Amino acid sequence: LKNALVILIQFRAADVFGLPPTQMVSLSGGIFILPFFLFSATAGQLADAMEKARLMRLIKWAEVGIMAIATVGLVLGRAEWLLVCLFLMGLHSTFFGPIKYSILPQVLGSADLVAGNALVEGGTFLAILIGTILGGQLIAVPGVGGGLAGAALVTVAFLGLIASYRVPATAVAEPGLRVQWNPIPPTRETLRGIARDRTILIAVLGISWFWFFGGAVLSLFPSYCKDLLGTAESGVTLFLAIFSVGIGAGSYLCGALSGGRVEIGIVPLGAAGITAFALDLALRPLAPHVTGIALGAGAFLATPGAWRILLDLFGLSASSGLFIVPLYSLLQERTDPARRSRVIAANNVVNAAFMVVAAGLIALLLTLGFRIPEIFLILGLVNLAVAAALFALVPDFYLRFFAWVAARVLCRLPTSGLERVPREGACVLVGSLSSFEQLLVYAAMLRPVYFADPGRGWAGLVLLGARSRGLAEDLAAGRVVCVGHWVPPAAGVVVLRVRAERVGRRFEIVVGDREGLNPGTRPAPHEAN
Repeated sequence: LKNALVILIQFRAADVFGLPPTQMVSLSGGIFILPFFLFSATAGQLADAMEKARLMRLIKWAEVGIMAIATVGLVLGRAEWLLVCLFLMGLHSTFFGPIKYSILPQVLGSADLVAGNALVEGGTFLAILIGTILGGQLIAVPGVGGGLAGAALVTVAFLGLIASYRVPATAVAEPGLRVQWNPIPPTRETLRGIARDRTILIAVLGISWFWFFGGAVLSLFPSYCKDLLGTAESGVTLFLAIFSVGIGAGSYLCGALSGGRVEIGIVPLGAAGITAFALDLALRPLAPHVTGIALGAGAFLATPGAWRILLDLFGLSASSGLFIVPLYSLLQERTDPARRSRVIAANNVVNAAFMVVAAGLIALLLTLGFRIPEIFLILGLVNLAVAAALFALVPDFYLRFFAWVAARVLCRLPTSGLERVPREGACVLVGSLSSFEQLLVYAAMLRPVYFADPGRGWAGLVLLGARSRGLAEDLAAGRVVCVGHWVPPAAGVVVLRVRAERVGRRFEIVVGDREGLNPGTRPAPHEAN
């Protein structure tokens, strides 16, 4: 709808509302994103107060009606009708987004949550690609373009409506919740709640940074293709296709690498890839395009260095998929189910703000005379700084990365008895482990583990971020603590044995009950805290 509207404004309606086409195109983007600021909080409350599958079907019925109105606007060439429909579709997305993400943890087990998010993210970007191409191609057909574009819109809306009736019913997150139609108080309340939980706050900021970075890169494509590479419009379409397919491929790869769990250790891998490929795009020398003839996609692919550019772009987008999927899964898993939709709605507000800032920043840099390779360089370095700040605030990200490498790359890690470790609440793991074995224990557990003595060597240095803050403090906070020989006598604390058994080049982490442990054993000196 948005791309068909842009073509209509640019080529068939040069003067809409008294504004030139370029300003109207920019205004259309703002019209679509405006509802995210105005109604996200209300959308989150509604998703927590109602049964999600039923609400999803109501929203899809509204989509069919909006697309019917848009079809009339396309056939008649009424850009003002389409602007209203674009606002309504922004409103539709505002209410649909919290449901889409908050329903996944309710219908999927934790082992399938990452794979579910991978399908959602990959499918979303492939749909953006197909919709962008079809919107421009169909509306451009002489005489019947408006009807063809409208037919496609209504067809897709009906397919979505049919799919919504296959969504299973779920329990209402918070029955009796009173929906506040004034969005300001609930938005402020939810943002404050996010700020109080560091892990959720970092997840929201990381997701928002993804949308900032992605929006900035996508806004550079037209100038990059036309001014630096000398391609025609087909070059922009090729770049968009590579970017969308890369996001999908990275998302699916993330699901495969996660091993059926929310593995935030993949996030640093994605962040490193984003910076590496962005810097290669920035530092790759470009021969000036001097022929004056716009290159089609095929002609561009025949130019020297074209495949390296596409490889960088694919790597950049695939790394973005690795970056974003675990963060969405983390946000869903760590959020209180009764408030999950409202938290996701607040996340959408922050995402929208970051995208607006990204568009403004890119426009400013181009106005100040920065060249596009220089902007890629800035984005790559800023991404490195943002990632470093996020991982410094929440060490679990880099701890999980090293643990994931140790468990998945250096040696395969079977486990036994992990179900004994409670999902929440204080727990003590007792076992005499080397620092490398401690790292494997950290990798095997579904919860963060804190160690009384991280040991020595490179694995011990990695685990410094998981050093126990004090046994009493950690147990009072409901954490999992691993000690060497001492079992605390505190009531209500689950105590388990843990060991790492080596069979050839493989380790197996085994968790058993506390049989054989002596509660009276005195702590070793390094555990006496």
